[in-house]
Amino acid sequence: MQVTSEFIEDMDKIRVNMHMHSFTYDYHLRTIHSYVSGQQLLFKHGYHLTSFLDDFVKYYQKSPNYARNLIHAGSVVIPSLNVAPNQLYNYIIGHNKLYGMKVIRMVPVVCDDSTDLSLCCSIMLLEL
Repeated sequence: MQVTSEFIEDMDKIRVNMHMHSFTYDYHLRTIHSYVSGQQLLFKHGYHLTSFLDDFVKYYQKSPNYARNLIHAGSVVIPSLNVAPNQLYNYIIGHNKLYGMKVIRMVPVVCDDSTDLSLCCSIMLLEL
């Protein structure tokens, strides 16, 4: 038991010294950036990017030490009684260039009542 515990501790030290977590974190973010900027199409057209990003943010709740890139999740709340949220979203999609945004179309995930609404969405607005 002692040898196993020491071995696991040594392996953890090696991972930290190799910066394995920061490397994989940076690699995935650079790959996604290449995809959304149109530089490389490593994923099929229509890849459900929001599913990947949702899982990625859940896995990396904090960026690893020595990571060069950063991802942040947040939301904007604009109180308004005059415009419905879906009407505003559709307006921005239709006028995306005016706001410097890019529309990415994704193949929708099969949805039911228990599915997160963000997974059912087939359009993503992005600002690079």
